[in-house]
Amino acid sequence: MRVGFRQTLAYFRDRQVPWLQKLPALLAILYVISPVDLIPDAIPILGWLDDLGVVSAVAAWYLARIRAHGAPPEQGATALEKRG
Repeated sequence: MRVGFRQTLAYFRDRQVPWLQKLPALLAILYVISPVDLIPDAIPILGWLDDLGVVSAVAAWYLARIRAHGAPPEQGATALEKRG
């Protein structure tokens, strides 16, 4: 199932989704724009790879959550169990 902008927006606007599940998106954005990184951005390529890794991990986590959020209840639980 493709996850589009509307499904993502619906997930973040849904008041039944706990704010702690929405927090990683904000933290990932803050990490990317923050001058403090595990590997400084001043180091070419390597400095950007840690930002890419954080964004990729958070995006993968959200894709699983958003897919389960948009699926019917019996499919949503199964989708999250498969992903872990």
